Amino acid sequence: MKSKGVYHGCIHVPIYGWNVFVFSGEITEQTEFPVIPDWMKKKLTEKQTVAGLFLSDSDSLAMCIWIGSKKQRRERKLIEAVTHEVFHATYLMLDYAGVKMCEHTEEAFAYLNGYLNNQVFTIMR
Repeated sequence: MKSKGVYHGCIHVPIYGWNVFVFSGEITEQTEFPVIPDWMKKKLTEKQTVAGLFLSDSDSLAMCIWIGSKKQRRERKLIEAVTHEVFHATYLMLDYAGVKMCEHTEEAFAYLNGYLNNQVFTIMR
């Protein structure tokens, strides 16, 4: 049985202005979509062969994190997939704000990464 595509919700990060939209399962045209760029909707509805996917659009300050099938959403694989995709979001968000990763900025990356992971796991429950 295929897992139905689900839109879990949006994480707004006011300090940087980005919205992170979280999805899981098999995304189809019938999946509830928030207001995201059409190219993101198209990419999300394509058949995916990966555990997770990260998309971003700097014009609309929108990011999408998608976590794959039920197999990927089992606890251990879920942690791996979410933290992987959240790292992409963390890096891009701070890079876009002009914060480059180095020993002087690692705390900013760590705090934002922790916050986003917590938010994603909370809305996916």
